[in-house]
Amino acid sequence: MTFSIQKANFWKRFSAWMIDTFLVLLLSVALSIPMLEILQLNRYSEQLSAIQTTYRAQIEEQYPNVDLDISEDDYNALPQPEKDEYDAASKALDDLLSADKEFVELRADRITVIIINACITLFISVLFAHFVLPLLLKNGQTLGKKTFHLGVMRTNGVKITPLQLFLRSIVGMFAIETVAFAFLLIIFPIGTIAAGLVLILQAGVMIKTPTNSAIHDLLSDTVVIEFSSQHIFNSEDERKEFFAREEAEAENDDKDE
Repeated sequence: MTFSIQKANFWKRFSAWMIDTFLVLLLSVALSIPMLEILQLNRYSEQLSAIQTTYRAQIEEQYPNVDLDISEDDYNALPQPEKDEYDAASKALDDLLSADKEFVELRADRITVIIINACITLFISVLFAHFVLPLLLKNGQTLGKKTFHLGVMRTNGVKITPLQLFLRSIVGMFAIETVAFAFLLIIFPIGTIAAGLVLILQAGVMIKTPTNSAIHDLLSDTVVIEFSSQHIFNSEDERKEFFAREEAEAENDDKDE
């Protein structure tokens, strides 16, 4: 038997990725509900609402004919003088809120809580879907990969280790390809350009590498394979023994000829 890498079909990999991504998003949403309670997001929202209500009352006294709750269609239907009065009232409210130090700090804290929640819940979800579950299913199989009979091994054919799985899923997928990429997207415009270059790099790596590997595979020295037809060595020693036998058999065949 000759060893060869049975690299996974692109569409199988994509389909498996879709299932795993859905699982991660589902877990993240489910975890966000209790996590936002723990982080007390409602407290920030209630305090912001109270400050806004106070200032809105002041603006309504100054502009008794203005309804700040009208829809965009109703606003567009207003005569120009009433639009001007609405714009003046809206700007006055924004100025009051922007000048209120407590309101500005609370709003920043609320955004921070939302970001922290997203990072924590996404981390836990990725940890479960791409690290814990593959450890249980073995051979780097996620739920998606298990569904489509795919697996993950080291590029030399040896079984993936927990350390490599951690590098692949947490450092590669989560830290670099998700968190760092998302961070670049919010730094406009330089970060957005950099994020686009990262996508191009990812596509180039997958096209040019012999195993069609993504960045997280290069980082962990792994490859996605067709599990049902791939021979995977349990250890380096087993791999050496296999190739030693192959070499010995080849030498015997040469002598017979």
